[in-house]
Amino acid sequence: MPVLSMALKELRAIRRDWTGSGEASSASEVLAFFLKDKERDILQAIQRAGGLALGAYSDRPLLTPGQSFRISVKVVNRSRVPLGIRSLQVESEVLRTRAFQGPLPMLLPGQDADLELGGEVPSAATPSRPHWRRPGGTGDFYAIDNPALTVAPAPPPLARVRLGYDYEGERLEIEQPVEYLDVDRLKGTRPVPIHLVPPIQLEVTPPLHLVPLARAGEPRTIQLRIRNNSPEELQGRLELKPPKGWTVEPAQAPFALARPGQAVAVPFQVSADPATLRPGRASFRAVAGLGGTEITRQYRIVSVFDRWHYPLYSPARSQVEVLDLRIPPGPKVGYIMGAGDRVSETLSQLGFAVTALGPEDLAAGELGVYDCIIAGIRAFQVRSDLIEHNARLLDYVREGGVVIVQYNTPYAWNRRQYAPFPARIVDRSHRVTDENAPVTLLQPDHRVFRYPNPITPRDFAGWVQERGLYFIQERDERFRALLASHDPGEPPLDGGLLVAEYGKGQYVLTSYSWFRQLPAGVAGAIRLFTNLVSLGADPEDID
Repeated sequence: MPVLSMALKELRAIRRDWTGSGEASSASEVLAFFLKDKERDILQAIQRAGGLALGAYSDRPLLTPGQSFRISVKVVNRSRVPLGIRSLQVESEVLRTRAFQGPLPMLLPGQDADLELGGEVPSAATPSRPHWRRPGGTGDFYAIDNPALTVAPAPPPLARVRLGYDYEGERLEIEQPVEYLDVDRLKGTRPVPIHLVPPIQLEVTPPLHLVPLARAGEPRTIQLRIRNNSPEELQGRLELKPPKGWTVEPAQAPFALARPGQAVAVPFQVSADPATLRPGRASFRAVAGLGGTEITRQYRIVSVFDRWHYPLYSPARSQVEVLDLRIPPGPKVGYIMGAGDRVSETLSQLGFAVTALGPEDLAAGELGVYDCIIAGIRAFQVRSDLIEHNARLLDYVREGGVVIVQYNTPYAWNRRQYAPFPARIVDRSHRVTDENAPVTLLQPDHRVFRYPNPITPRDFAGWVQERGLYFIQERDERFRALLASHDPGEPPLDGGLLVAEYGKGQYVLTSYSWFRQLPAGVAGAIRLFTNLVSLGADPEDID
């Protein structure tokens, strides 16, 4: 500390002399920049070496417009010399805080002090948001309005506490973001950023409805869940505004939230006349009316390794994708969940009867009751029971069943031969990352492209994130390649959709990213995957 304090005095003297000289040139601007930057380095070194610890904690993690709050400040002198506190203030572009009332202490070595500040959130304050945004809400590019935050890993804190103190006649400062001490059942107490949020947290479920055109007349439920973020009682109304061709019951629903943290869920019934609908996507928009304010956006707090803890906002809506889709009547699907995906949820929405298959089912269950059995993503990597009882799956295919195996990692898949015929992933780079890459139907007359839904190149438009990964380019000739695709400038890959006849049934290996496309409601991918699931159905029975 003494050496750093001496360096700070000399550096500040140099800056004063340089500023007083009045010299202006490009070289002097560069020198002024480096002098200022070096002073910041020395101040940071003093803060780390000085032993003065500062903590600033809000009494609430989420603040709402018009709300009061308290900030508790803890100061500890861990140095070997007395430190005199000379100033304490809160800096925020949004919050209004009151000046600290009372004398500021002199801290002897080992002493600490607890100080408290109060403040209010302005009624017109807007919610906290990340410093980046997606123009229009879609696309892969983000805009940053403040160039100074271009490389910032996180948004600036809502408020900072700045504490000034004296050391050997030199004025020093230390600052700390205002945080909240959150208690996690597994991780213990941890500080997280505080945020300004709307008085009501609105959530719409499900985020997406997949509706075959023939079933559009069936009633469906959309749920609006609201939570009171404010310290006061809230009353208002909920409304779900339908797209053209759809009706909603009730038109409005009142709500009352008597205390902070209280939540309520309100169901709305929606339906449509199939004769008036056309395939495509539309949105039900949710509105929470509160006095003269309407809340139309929802948020969720996203945390990443305790380093990133912020609300992400999106329109409060439930989208509906009307599909020109035909499916066989009463199809039964067994699903072997792998590393985790939402394909089975999507199939259930479409009308397939999906059963999750556990270890006991694979070991001794009656597999013949299923029209199709699907292995989820990376299933042979995470399901040891699938490996143990893989022979039963092959028997199921031999007796007339259909098995669909989604993508696996090379190491897990290549350890043994799980398919009825040899098939290996020879290169991790055998993937198609461009979701718009052209796709060729290698055998357009194959049943997969005809029943129950006719498939054309148009069904590969609008895919998300990628085409597929870990294509199987080395395999037995009894596997028939049905599709080919490739990234720009690379050779075609035909190992993304392979079908082999085995006994009376069919075994499908597919590396296309159904686990991304189906939950996203990509119509063409849903139509093609429905055809895969329907491989064992009688074409005469298709609705």
